[in-house]
Amino acid sequence: MIGDCCGRLMKCERLSVGLLVAAVSLTGCSSDSASNTENSGGSAGTGVGGSAGSSGSGSAGSGNTGGSGSTGGTASPGGAGGNGGGSAGVSQWAPQAWEDCEANSRAVSAGPTNYREAVDSLMPGDVLTLDAGNYDRGLPIRASGTPGRCIVIQGSASGGTRITGSDAFNLVALYGASYIKIRNLVLM
Repeated sequence: MIGDCCGRLMKCERLSVGLLVAAVSLTGCSSDSASNTENSGGSAGTGVGGSAGSSGSGSAGSGNTGGSGSTGGTASPGGAGGNGGGSAGVSQWAPQAWEDCEANSRAVSAGPTNYREAVDSLMPGDVLTLDAGNYDRGLPIRASGTPGRCIVIQGSASGGTRITGSDAFNLVALYGASYIKIRNLVLM
């Protein structure tokens, strides 16, 4: 019985990978000179040339012109391979320009009794560390950072920072907020 379940699981994984490869192939066929600037890597090329990058941006090849991937890819006639060896459907994390925004930040800390005031007073570049404990009034965020100075709200390094909720409000709510990083919180 266990072997039977494993066999079904492997079939499902193959189907998922097959659908992903098909979706990437269809995306690559959408135009002669398409480019991909998201984190999902380069598009698969059509025709003879073309390669799929493994991260960053890549361009789709068409006809004999080929395509290129930024850090990886498979070389084919007319295509350019990178130094990676990626394949269609494989993506790696690549940081966005604003993700490196924590330099020269102001450290702010708060506990379960005074965190709402601290959240309301956040400015671009602030890093708010919430002490371990239960925060039972949600986490409404109205402040915004900037591309070079984001706002970071993080839980205690030792863990145990829990945002608890109710039916009356959202656990974490962003009200016109942007350039916010939230990490190390347990949402319950």
